[in-house]
Amino acid sequence: MANILRGRSTVAGHARITDNLLGEFAANYYGTYSGVVTLVALLGFSIFLIFPVLTCYGMLLLYEAAFLTLNSTHAWLGPVMIIGGIYGSAMVFQLKPWRPSGIDVDAEKIPVLFSEIDGLRRHLAVENIQRTLIDGEARVKLVKTPGAMLPLRLRQTLVIGLPLLQCMETQQFRFLLARAVSKPQSTAALLGQWHGDMGEIWQTYAEQLSHGPGLFRKLPAKFFVLYADFFSWLSEYSVQHAVFDADVRALSVSTSLAAREALQGEYLVKRFLRDFYWPRVETVISSQFRLLPFAYAKLPEVYRKTLGKLQPASWLDEEIAVWNNTPGLTSELVMRFICLGFRSFVPLASTERSAAQAYLGEYQQRIISTVDMLWLNRSAERWGMRVGIDQRSLVEVQEAEATVTARLVAAPTYEFNGEAKKPGVRAA
Repeated sequence: MANILRGRSTVAGHARITDNLLGEFAANYYGTYSGVVTLVALLGFSIFLIFPVLTCYGMLLLYEAAFLTLNSTHAWLGPVMIIGGIYGSAMVFQLKPWRPSGIDVDAEKIPVLFSEIDGLRRHLAVENIQRTLIDGEARVKLVKTPGAMLPLRLRQTLVIGLPLLQCMETQQFRFLLARAVSKPQSTAALLGQWHGDMGEIWQTYAEQLSHGPGLFRKLPAKFFVLYADFFSWLSEYSVQHAVFDADVRALSVSTSLAAREALQGEYLVKRFLRDFYWPRVETVISSQFRLLPFAYAKLPEVYRKTLGKLQPASWLDEEIAVWNNTPGLTSELVMRFICLGFRSFVPLASTERSAAQAYLGEYQQRIISTVDMLWLNRSAERWGMRVGIDQRSLVEVQEAEATVTARLVAAPTYEFNGEAKKPGVRAA
């Protein structure tokens, strides 16, 4: 596998692409850049203040027109501002805080995982985690959500993705867990993490406003959408700083080999799911017009059987090629490797004992079945099907389960640049 040979400019000691003006500004004046991002982040709070202020100003104009100047312009402008301000305030104050969805777990259900977190606490400053849950996404992330409408106090939920538990081994997953729960120690990393949290919150509020009814709702919704997109673009380098800093903290409680394997494994699982597994699941559903009640139960087996055929080394080489040869583009995976001082990828050994087996114990099968059922309900709604598992005999389910792995693995191939590829596999 190719080595990562060519570096680029750095921002606050971290590898960072600087093929654009924003990157150059962040690289040369990171403190100023971080301050600008913080000010723009605070601008999002103005949406909660602008309509009440507008209402008060309209009342002032109406009072002035009625009792002081008798100005005809103020006579009609004041009521318009009052009505608009009250309507906008009512709409904005309907925004609701949300909570991540998934399977709530605690130390009583999966003591080994919580013992691991306690072990990390002895070596790292660990975030105060109010809730831990497992869902079907490929991520290990500390999700912060507002406790009230104004995102001043944030609740912290550790969200653990079942696919990573199923497809990665214990030491690899431990690195991902450490980087998720460890607390930033530098001001720059703390700000970068907050910028990322606020970006996600503003995006969620924009979606809430956009999906609501009402013509006049579109104006603040449009503002929030444009603002959230702009803030995501502006804060990119600050958020990446926090990502790289978390990797460095996690490396302090892990080996360099486990860190490399963890970063590569996380990338490969995500790409496998995106480019191969879920497209194949949808192909099977559309051809049989029957939902698969064990998509997550079969995931690790299909992953082990097909990953070698998909040539994961070529995926990693593509990331290096993007880094070395494509001006204006970058690879986050390669940047994270360089920040940790790694200059090459390593071959991944086959996972005999997964992190799910190690951490979930006897609770593993129950969690997999529950995640499968949640996925089944969402898919049934999207495909317009009725779940109806209870109406199928056990024999039918067993027969379907015996054939689904073969169907998922034996995907047809097609030619791409002279090489046989599986459907959905494309350059990063």
